Amino acid sequence: MISRGIVLSPAHDSHGKKDVTYAFRPEAHRFATLHDCTHVEIDNRGSMPARRKRVVEAIRGARYDAYATPIVAIFCHGWRDGIQLGVRVRDVDELAAAIAEATASAATIVALYCCDTAQGVERGADTSAGPGGDGGFADELRDALCRAGVEWTVVDAHVTTGHTTRNPNLRRFGGEGSKTGGSGGGWIVRPRSRLWKPWAAALRRTDMRLRFPVLTVPEIHAELTA
Repeated sequence: MISRGIVLSPAHDSHGKKDVTYAFRPEAHRFATLHDCTHVEIDNRGSMPARRKRVVEAIRGARYDAYATPIVAIFCHGWRDGIQLGVRVRDVDELAAAIAEATASAATIVALYCCDTAQGVERGADTSAGPGGDGGFADELRDALCRAGVEWTVVDAHVTTGHTTRNPNLRRFGGEGSKTGGSGGGWIVRPRSRLWKPWAAALRRTDMRLRFPVLTVPEIHAELTA
C-alpha cells in the first residue's frame, strides 16, 4: 500500500512499565492515521543489531507517495547517542542510506519522538537563542542524511527526557541544501520566550504534538499567536 511515510515504534513494554501501551503505541498510531503513514512495530526484545536490521528493512520495504514529502517518524526511548530501536550514532550512515534510497526525496521529514536525541556533546538543555545539539544523535543523523543526498531534510528531536509527544523541548535540525550537514539545530520555540507557554499548552491539549513536524517554524509560531 502506498502511504506518505513510515512510523516506527517498539512492540513490547519495558520491564515494569507501560511505556508502549500508554504512550508509544497509541501516539504512533495517531500520527500514522493523521499523516496517512504505515505503522510498523519493532521487536525491542531482540539485540540492538537485530532491531536496527528490522528498522532498515521496514523503511526500505515501505511504498512512499511520490507526490508528498515523505515522513519517517520514530516513537521510542532515546539518548544523546542513540535510540531504543537499535540505532546508535555510529550507525546513522546505515539509517540515512536506507531513508535516502527508500524515499528518493531530498526533503524527507524525520520526526524523532525520542528523549534526549537533540542533546549534543555540550550536554543538557541549552536554553540560549543559538543552535545546539551538535554531535548528538539528531545532529549526526541530519549530517548523514545530507551526505546521502537528502540535503533538504528536516530532523526534529527532543532535548530532554519527557513524554514522547508532549515534551516542548524540541530542536529542529535542517539540511538547508548542504551536502555535509551543519552544526546543531535551533529551538522550534525557545524556552522562556513569549511563545513558550502557548507552545507547551498546544502540545498537551491539541494535535499540534502530531502536526508540528510537517509545519515550518513560522507556521508553528503563527498558529501559537493566532
